[in-house]
Amino acid sequence: FALTPFADASGLDRSISAALTADRAATDQLVAQLREQGPNGLAALTQHFATDLAAIRQSPRTSSPDQQRLRALIDATAAQKDAAFSELFWFTDVERAKAAAAAAGKPILSLRLLGRLDEERSCANSRFFRTVLYANESVSGYLRDHFILHWESVRPVPKITIDFGDGRTMERTITGNSIHYVLDSTGRPIDALPGLYSPAGFLSLLKRTEAVVGTLAAFNESSFQRNLREYHAKTLLSADEERRSAFAKAGVAEAATRRMVVTPAAGAFSAAEAGVLAKSKRVVEMPLVAATNRLRQLSSITDTDWTKVAAAYPPTAALDANSRVLFASKQPADKTSEAVQAALTAFERTLAEDTARNEFVLHARLHEWFATGTAPAALAELNEKVYTELFLTPSSDPWLGLAPADAYSALEGDGLVRR
Repeated sequence: FALTPFADASGLDRSISAALTADRAATDQLVAQLREQGPNGLAALTQHFATDLAAIRQSPRTSSPDQQRLRALIDATAAQKDAAFSELFWFTDVERAKAAAAAAGKPILSLRLLGRLDEERSCANSRFFRTVLYANESVSGYLRDHFILHWESVRPVPKITIDFGDGRTMERTITGNSIHYVLDSTGRPIDALPGLYSPAGFLSLLKRTEAVVGTLAAFNESSFQRNLREYHAKTLLSADEERRSAFAKAGVAEAATRRMVVTPAAGAFSAAEAGVLAKSKRVVEMPLVAATNRLRQLSSITDTDWTKVAAAYPPTAALDANSRVLFASKQPADKTSEAVQAALTAFERTLAEDTARNEFVLHARLHEWFATGTAPAALAELNEKVYTELFLTPSSDPWLGLAPADAYSALEGDGLVRR
């Protein structure tokens, strides 16, 4: 690198020079110093290497050793893998995130995932987030300007290695899901976006929820909770109408005889059973009950049906140029450009389906929880409910559903090892 001094008087240029010569102590010291400055520390680093970052984003496969060290330095400073493509700073301490949010007057976007966001093999959804959402220039720009970012690992991600016996192995992660919570600056949950969305769908939901955060800020605690329930009740009705329209356009019936995709835990209230909303907002009581009942009628609709529904659902699932470069860089080196394009086309199709499923089923269920007051006000409790009842991977199951009690493997100890 042709290093030039920082524009400010911090003297970080000397630390960068040392860090890029593979001095681990110097690197750790520099990362700690930059992270202490929050998003400004990452911004100083990326601005200093703007030319190099542009080259990396142009052709990540041909990165030089120096560029690879720079990518690692940026990742460590951002606390996010592939941060050279997103330039997003993530807090890993929620209290620091809340302090930063209060100082900046911004809401918090708090990610929960299996594994770590700063490691290559975090859970699949979080890896997709890095490629599809955080690398998207419109999404990353909006996140930098409007949110304070935070992530926390729910538990380690299960990894699996398949040895083909001829020198080839396949290393993947298995199971797990991720969710973005929108919090106000005090850490109160306002909404949650479960699973993977298209960039357009994700950005639309961020903008809508950010506006709600601003509206709710003026209320005291009791009024805050009441208005939050009313917002989610109205949003559930709107989402129900949007879903019915998409299903109708796709020619897919929501048959009442079909099995639900998501079932509430025993003792959980439904909109029909909860009187909280009906007492204060009778005008929406019956439509809300109808929306909830229709939600419960959604079944394990076939993949073919979901493909039709996704095609009728407005948000585009196309990746932008920045994400496409990162997507291609993750493909095997010997893959032809035609094969990479085919993989991209297939991925965008499944991305559209995930967007429709998550918005019409999982997010609708979350709206119902908030609307009926059954969503815990504390984030930790809400997250436990999400992973237990929505993602069906409760913390009480250490094997994440991969070792069902009634399955016989014919392996010693059922093949389970506890260290």
